[in-house]
Amino acid sequence: MPFSEDGEKGVICSLLQAPGTVAPLCANLCPGVFYIQAHQILYDTILEWDKPGQEVDFVWLTQTLRDRNQFEECGGKETVCCLYTFVPTAANAKYYIDIILEKHRRRRAILLGRKLIDRCSDEHEEEGLGELENEFSQILHGTNGASLLNGASLLDYAQRQINNDDTLLGNRYLCRGGGMFVFAPSGIGKSVLAVQAAIEFAIGRVSFGIKPARPLRSLIIQAEDDEGDTIEMSHIVDHLKLSEAQKEQVHQNTWMEFVNDLTGHAFVRRIDQLLEDQPSDLLWINPYSSYLGADIKEDKANALFLRNWLNPVLTKHRCGAIIVAHTPKTNFRDTSDWKPSDWMYAGAGAAVLTNWARAVLVVDPTDTYGVFRFIAAKRAQRIGWQENERFYAHSREESKLLWVPADADQVALAKSKSKTTPEDLLKLVPVVDPILQEKLFDIASKKGFGEKKTRAFLKILEDDGKVHVHKIRRATGAKAAIGYAQLQSSEGE
Repeated sequence: MPFSEDGEKGVICSLLQAPGTVAPLCANLCPGVFYIQAHQILYDTILEWDKPGQEVDFVWLTQTLRDRNQFEECGGKETVCCLYTFVPTAANAKYYIDIILEKHRRRRAILLGRKLIDRCSDEHEEEGLGELENEFSQILHGTNGASLLNGASLLDYAQRQINNDDTLLGNRYLCRGGGMFVFAPSGIGKSVLAVQAAIEFAIGRVSFGIKPARPLRSLIIQAEDDEGDTIEMSHIVDHLKLSEAQKEQVHQNTWMEFVNDLTGHAFVRRIDQLLEDQPSDLLWINPYSSYLGADIKEDKANALFLRNWLNPVLTKHRCGAIIVAHTPKTNFRDTSDWKPSDWMYAGAGAAVLTNWARAVLVVDPTDTYGVFRFIAAKRAQRIGWQENERFYAHSREESKLLWVPADADQVALAKSKSKTTPEDLLKLVPVVDPILQEKLFDIASKKGFGEKKTRAFLKILEDDGKVHVHKIRRATGAKAAIGYAQLQSSEGE
């Protein structure tokens, strides 16, 4: 069979030297394209390297192969070591990729030719040659066994019917093969949200105002909550007062897996395996930062994880992904005038996240305790709400983990508090003698300012030069306290 040992080594060496640059070029390169078995193993293992900005560590690679009893199969230390220096630079990676793709195409043609000979030689063969035509066309005109042209003319699309079976949530709000982000701060009940929605979607019930197309199967992958937390959250099936038939649907349509020892490509491979064993309509990943394996602000790392690794898995298993991610831990931005287009980028990390997502839902705490604003920040017209936002609250019943729609009084109070501005807080800050931070927070709380908004507004006022932070000595000699006073204008001085 035709193959190029040098071409295969060139790809592997380039990938070892510059994984962040070369891996995207290998997006459609499966291990089977390599002819030499050892190269298939090495290539598949190297793709698990979770630090794309650094050269693949030799110790990590050899130890990983040893752990899988594949080190000797790959030629041992000498062979692996030589691969690191086979080519002087990764600049020609595309050239080597084209070589091995061409050799793979020739091998496929040979195998198909043998199949054709057998088919033509068998006088009792009734299936004919028609089914081989498409495969011949792919080999002649495609790359890696697939045509480069997968689309159609706009006229062809205009004449097609939308496949409603692809819709999972809302009015094509989320479809098979697509993904959405749920952005929310830490500690507000993101895991409860995921579990509750998965339960309600499992029985075909509307959840948080989002209608599932049918009862949906959910696979939840999570890293933050232990078994006790999950047991506590699972009692949502009791809080929702489900019938025995509905509970059986939840049993059939939900599955929770704890994964806290994998990141990057290795994690996506595990997802692929789990979906093989547990076919699902919705894949929940909670939280995103636990599995990326890189700085969430790195565009390349996010694009590699979402587009090159996760997207093919979603397409393969025909499921949609709902990824739970954090908003920035400290946020002093005044969001009172934000539009939905601004909220799209409310999550911590790179803009790549929002660009990849088909839909974005943001959960923002209000200044009313236990009440949260849900904002349909992307594709809001398809979510099924009459407006872009809704309000939900934690259940007031003690020890009950459950999200419920906020009542009219809670919504009215949350909306009235949301209209306050930094200038309203400035009126509570004295002009001459600074006020202690603790006292200011207490007064602000009684006026309807939550701690989050008070801190945010103080930061804005400080940046605008309207208040000054003072260090106030304590009588006991302890650490100085923080106080605030208005800055007088030059005219007043």
